[in-house]
Amino acid sequence: MPKPVVVTFVYILPNAKNVLNIIKNHPSELIVSLVEQTTGRECVEVRQTFSGTEMPERVAQYFNLPVKSPSLRILRQYLDEWGRTIVASLSYHPADKFSFSISAKKKLLKGI
Repeated sequence: MPKPVVVTFVYILPNAKNVLNIIKNHPSELIVSLVEQTTGRECVEVRQTFSGTEMPERVAQYFNLPVKSPSLRILRQYLDEWGRTIVASLSYHPADKFSFSISAKKKLLKGI
């Protein structure tokens, strides 16, 4: 069995627990989309926090890595229009298996 490149823990509200059976039947669907369909609450914002950290024991075993190996932790909160969390996820990547790039362009104002 190949080693995973990420281990993700997903947290859903108790009123959305019936989405667990739907997830099993639709593994390629985004969990937040299935929760939206199940609860009627729309995700309007995603907050992400990226942190360098040590690999916890419960995760290191999946990667066959030593506990406290360097890793990247990503916390995602999916919020509804009132700022309430409808789904949260916590992901761990081995440090050498993740890269992140972002590009930003300055929009030049014409005619000034």
